[in-house]
Formats: sequence, C-alpha cells, structure tokens
Amino acid sequence: MGIFNSKNNVECPRCLGKKIVDQDDIKRLDLELFWLPGPCAYCEEEGKVSERLIAEFPADSLCFSLNISPEDRRKIRKHDQEAIDRAELFVKDMYCFVDEISYLYITGGMNSKQILEFCLIREASISDEETEELLKYIENVVKTKANKT
Repeated sequence: MGIFNSKNNVECPRCLGKKIVDQDDIKRLDLELFWLPGPCAYCEEEGKVSERLIAEFPADSLCFSLNISPEDRRKIRKHDQEAIDRAELFVKDMYCFVDEISYLYITGGMNSKQILEFCLIREASISDEETEELLKYIENVVKTKANKT
C-alpha cells in the first residue's frame, strides 16, 4: 500500500476484509450503477487498509476502482494532481453516461437495445463480448432507474 502502510491497519470498509467487493458491498455503498463484483481496489486485495487512507479517501470513492489503473491509484494515494484529474474525469464520464442512458430511457422512450444501438454509433469497433457487457450494463441502469421512478 505504499505510503499508506502502517501498523494502524484496520478492516477495509469497502470489502469488509473479504478482499473482494461483492454485490452486497456494492449495494451497501449505493454504487450499483458503477461497479461490478470483483477484487477490491481500495485495499488492493489485502483486506486491510490504513486509518490514514480511510481519513483521506472515502471507501465509496470512485477514484479507487478497477477502471483506474493501479499506477494511477498509487499516484492518487500520493495526491498526484494529474492522476486525480484523470480519475475525476473518468468519474464525471461515468455519471454522464448513466444520465444519458436514463434520459434516453425515460424521456426518449427507448428500450435497452435501442440505447445500445445509439451508444454503438460512437464506437469504431467493439467485440461481441463488449457489446453484450454494454447491453447488460444498460439494462441494469434502465432497471434501476425504472424502480426509482
């Protein structure tokens, strides 16, 4: 954990010491639209974090996700402004994408497959596997937004 190694390590508040973030953790942190279950990027799969990390960065910080490179996560922990800026831009893009899907569904009256087609207009090439993942993500956003309206 670099500069955050310490004798004052405590159970990771994100994964609760399991070293992986599961669906229950994602729901508890209210990040269903942003994360999938997987290795914990907050504790770097150690199950413990320093009290200093918790004090400086909230457990639900999107800057510590697997979508941010391990190198940038290390730089963020050291308060590198360029890495923080890249992470913040990624987070803003994620929020904008969720808002776009919501708008197309609620206001535009589009279904998940229509939204997928709309999103694919911007993509030069995308694999079938990536297309399927994107469709599942869109369906999750639509389902979540439909339950909240």
